[in-house]
Formats: sequence, C-alpha cells, structure tokens
Amino acid sequence: MHRCRTAKLKAQHEKESAEKVEQRRKEGENVAKVLGLPSSDDASNRRFAANLMKYQGWRSVIYKGKGMFDVDYHFEGRVGQDYAFPMMPESDIVIPFVMIRRRQDRTVMVTAPALNGGLGPLSGRAKMLNLPDKGDGPPSLAEGRFTITTDGEILTNNSEDGPIAGTAGKQVRWDVSSETTKVPEMLLRL
Repeated sequence: MHRCRTAKLKAQHEKESAEKVEQRRKEGENVAKVLGLPSSDDASNRRFAANLMKYQGWRSVIYKGKGMFDVDYHFEGRVGQDYAFPMMPESDIVIPFVMIRRRQDRTVMVTAPALNGGLGPLSGRAKMLNLPDKGDGPPSLAEGRFTITTDGEILTNNSEDGPIAGTAGKQVRWDVSSETTKVPEMLLRL
C-alpha cells in the first residue's frame, strides 16, 4: 500500500513539474513575441539572425543553438544625438545593450546595461535602484569582450585596466561573462 501511494505521489509531482515547465515555456514565448524576439525553436532563431544581417552595423550574427547567438556589431561615426543598441527590427520596445548619451557640456556617457552577468539588465537595474530582485528570471548568458575605441578625452571609466593605446585611438575593454557584476561605463569629452 505504501509503495502504491509513493508511486502515485511521484507521478503526480512529475506531472505538475512538467505542467510548470510548459507554462513557463509558453510565458517565455509570449514575452519574446511582445519584444519582437524569436521563438525558442532553432528555425525561428536562424530566421531572426538572418533578418538582423539586413541592417547596418550587424557584421555577423550566428545562431549557436539553445537561444545563444555569436554577434559582431560595429558602430562608428559622430555622436549627434543619443543612441541605443539594439533596435530590433520587429519590436518597438527597447532593452538596450549599449547606450550613448550626449550631454550639454560636450561629454558623452556610454553605458552597457545588458553586458553584465547575474540575471541580466533588469536585475542590474533593480540593484541600482535598491529594488527587490526576485532572482527568478533567466540568467544572463552574455559572454565576450566589449571595447570602446575613441580619440576623445576619457574622463572616467570602470574597466579593470583603464585605457590603453591602440592604432585607432585609446581603447577601453571590459570582459563580460555570467560572473560580471558591474555595468561597463565611460564618460568622455569629444
């Protein structure tokens, strides 16, 4: 009798767990749809990568599987107004990876709010505002290097190594991984 009840409880638990997983998957699909992002299937993600390559700045977008992309994006030019990246082709909602904000005093603040570990840009923003972070969102899988090259005067930055001389100007680099806790920031004068 005891084994039968245990097996029944186990089966019920497995069913409820599977239902919760499916519910979270559907919720994730709905959020992605609202944000103009692809579904979780590989075909949607490959189409999404191909679509991004139609736009200027996207040098390479390769879908690596399991919702991960290898991206090479390049922006070069004059900063005449505020700039946010990325602007997704099928969305009017922006969760910026990188923001460039021009100030009145000819300085420019560059931040990369999505290039941190933990639970990504929303978690980092919650911490900055001293709001509770439930910790139930998807973890950030951001990994790589964020580099700014400038011929402007670097006033502040929060990188580990500070500016180094490069062939095209001064460079500041931040290594990004799931362990990264600070948002890359730089203030420079043009």
